[in-house]
Amino acid sequence: MPTTSKPVGRAVGEKLDFVNVQRGRDGVVRHWYFRRNGRRWPLPGNPYTDAEAAAEYWRLHKETGRGVDGPIASTSQTYLAHPAGVPVWVKSA
Repeated sequence: MPTTSKPVGRAVGEKLDFVNVQRGRDGVVRHWYFRRNGRRWPLPGNPYTDAEAAAEYWRLHKETGRGVDGPIASTSQTYLAHPAGVPVWVKSA
């Protein structure tokens, strides 16, 4: 009796945004990764068909959400948070 897998979260035909596949020399998929913000986390399997891998994908997706970090983001946050609209360290001419 053949088993059919049910889509988890999204339809199987939709591409997940942050999935990175590593293939071997023969073209067979060897590893699945979640890749976002220049970092990469291994997934326990195919996130399109494996419920555990899909759960890990969505956990990482939520954890690495649209948080801003880095020097440019810090500067812009300081600028936008200042009550006068201009931070103290910016000198006017």
